[in-house]
Amino acid sequence: FRSPDPLPTGVASFLAETNRLRVSTELVVRPLERADVARMIYATLDVADPLPGPLVDDVMATSAGFPFLVEEFCRSLLESGAIELGPDVRYRPVGIVSTVPRALRYAVEVRLATVSSDAVKVAELSAVLGPVVDIRLLGGLSGLGEESILAALRELDRAQILSSDPNHHSSGLAFRHALTRDAVLERILPPERQHLHRGIARLLESDAETTPALL
Repeated sequence: FRSPDPLPTGVASFLAETNRLRVSTELVVRPLERADVARMIYATLDVADPLPGPLVDDVMATSAGFPFLVEEFCRSLLESGAIELGPDVRYRPVGIVSTVPRALRYAVEVRLATVSSDAVKVAELSAVLGPVVDIRLLGGLSGLGEESILAALRELDRAQILSSDPNHHSSGLAFRHALTRDAVLERILPPERQHLHRGIARLLESDAETTPALL
């Protein structure tokens, strides 16, 4: 499990009992370092030639060092033609990396299918706003009351779309991963996204609390 994710009751009871009996050991699995990510790329692509630096940088930034995402993202880049294998490995950066692995896209869709329509709406609006949840702007964009927004955020936290992050002082919530946000963004048609961006701009311009940096 991932800390600080809420645990299902059965799992929490099991862990409490094994801890009481002193028959379990907790192993903390940390994200991979850049060198380890490079080794995973070699293994995933089954190559021995030197890897382009920008490829390793993009995979590291996008995966945040999580092995599953390293592998899935590499496969997506290969399928999209961004990586070409031959006498040497060639990589054509696609700007801000936006290729969402199919496995992650499906996982996000399954999770969103378990939450209410209000929670889906809040997830999509949050994705347009940015990686960090802004409750104040969500209220102006969604038309939902504060209690409804908080209930939706709780659903998205339980569904592992969002996660608690004390570093984000505005709400304490952010998308679990950059690719999770990208997968939610892909659900929104470009005209819808443009409409939402215009709404955000109007809110920022009229909001007395907005700082010039945000504008």
